Amino acid sequence: MDFDIVIPTLNGARWLGQLLDAYRSFGVEPLYAVDDRSDDGALELLRARGARIALIHQDGFHVENVFAQMSRFVDRDWILRLDDDEFPSRGLLEWAEKTVAAPDIASWWLPRVTLFQHKGRLKYSRIKTHYHWYPHSRLLDPQCRLYRHRSVGYITDIHSCGFASGDPYFAPASAFFLHLDVLLRNPGERLAKMRRYESIKPRSTWKYTYHILPDLFPAVQNPAPFKVRDFDALIASLPEPPRPSEMPPESELKTGQVAASRYLRAWHLRHGRFFRRSLNRAAVRVLSRKPIAEFLCTSAGFLRHQTWVPRRLPSQLHDFGNELFWQASLRAGDKAAVREAPRPPAEAS
Repeated sequence: MDFDIVIPTLNGARWLGQLLDAYRSFGVEPLYAVDDRSDDGALELLRARGARIALIHQDGFHVENVFAQMSRFVDRDWILRLDDDEFPSRGLLEWAEKTVAAPDIASWWLPRVTLFQHKGRLKYSRIKTHYHWYPHSRLLDPQCRLYRHRSVGYITDIHSCGFASGDPYFAPASAFFLHLDVLLRNPGERLAKMRRYESIKPRSTWKYTYHILPDLFPAVQNPAPFKVRDFDALIASLPEPPRPSEMPPESELKTGQVAASRYLRAWHLRHGRFFRRSLNRAAVRVLSRKPIAEFLCTSAGFLRHQTWVPRRLPSQLHDFGNELFWQASLRAGDKAAVREAPRPPAEAS
């Protein structure tokens, strides 16, 4: 491969062995960036299994520190960064192998599929806020994870990809990876992680309650059966999360639900009404031209760095430009552009 898979991990010993076996079944040997605060035997397990290891020192939550340190251990130009509770599809690995040679591109956004059990069946989340970038194209929960690690500037924002990603380039829907957090950790463990992030940066994490605790709020997930059979052996091998000693406090769940509901309403205001009112047939017929779309996206990039511009305007302009470009491609019969994101990842195989 012309890229290296790097996996930062802290106390993931319960499932690291199973995921390592799955990687090796794909013919892949990832590099584990092990946080030196791990105290559950993760480092010893990986050493016993002969895994590639880079020991990372972290003092508190510093994304820049972790990702910049990871970069020093990688000789290849590209890193595919996956968390220790994530796993790539074959489609992602095959697509990445063909794509990393693309010139003048520093990073790619990849679709992510969050799995959880609902009514005794394995489902994936289709909550509206997962479609932040392309609400009409069905590209699911894109994350910036494939990047030229020597060409990016690292940042320290919580819930960011860890670096300034520049102009967004999106992988096709079939190049997705799984998010297994809900299958591996019980609600109490996930809530503890939310508390930790909130203690570092208040009001940064409660709004993601519906994302992090989808099994406790299934009504808003719009769940769909996960039908891709390539992962059956891996999912069957995963350990059951420990039974929680007690359910998360109702007061905290209520706090998270209120914050998440406000976030969801803001998303509807930003995407739903904006696109329904702006992208009527007349507007599309008049404005869906690629030069107009490119102008809007370029303008959005410029305005994003201006302090006097309303915070949401650059994102709205960028989304509008993307939609116009999509519509222009449809009208022009641009098959390469139309193929980019026609289906949800879980239905792409």
